[in-house]
Amino acid sequence: MQLACIVLVVSCTYIGYKLSQKYKIKEKLYYSFVSFCASYTANLEYKLDKLSALFSSPSYSSEFITIKDAYYSGKDISLKYLTQQEANYIKDFFNLLGKNDARTQIKEVEFFSKYFNKKYEEVSSESKSKALLVLKLGVFVGVLLCIIII
Repeated sequence: MQLACIVLVVSCTYIGYKLSQKYKIKEKLYYSFVSFCASYTANLEYKLDKLSALFSSPSYSSEFITIKDAYYSGKDISLKYLTQQEANYIKDFFNLLGKNDARTQIKEVEFFSKYFNKKYEEVSSESKSKALLVLKLGVFVGVLLCIIII
């Protein structure tokens, strides 16, 4: 009986942990977009590297790379935790890369950078509050189920 309770609590905690990861993943995604905007703007002003060289940085999250690859391969940008509006903003962002002169692109990227920064701050505060709450809820449900079983 004790082993069953321990397995139940661990299982519920693991489920809570997995559910809380969506907040962390979204936070990393928006941080990657903010970081990319900063490096892209700096690149337009000074370095002038190719876009593929900027995308090869290892500091971007795997979700950022997945979205970028989906966009450039012509697939639909869809991640289960992105709203349609967020996906459209991301698609619009990738649409503008490399299309205009440097000065115009810098202004456009600054606009998107402000949007991504705002979303990062929102998601970061949401992650801090909700991710921990979901994890604690998983532990609580596991303990509650053990009490009910006993």
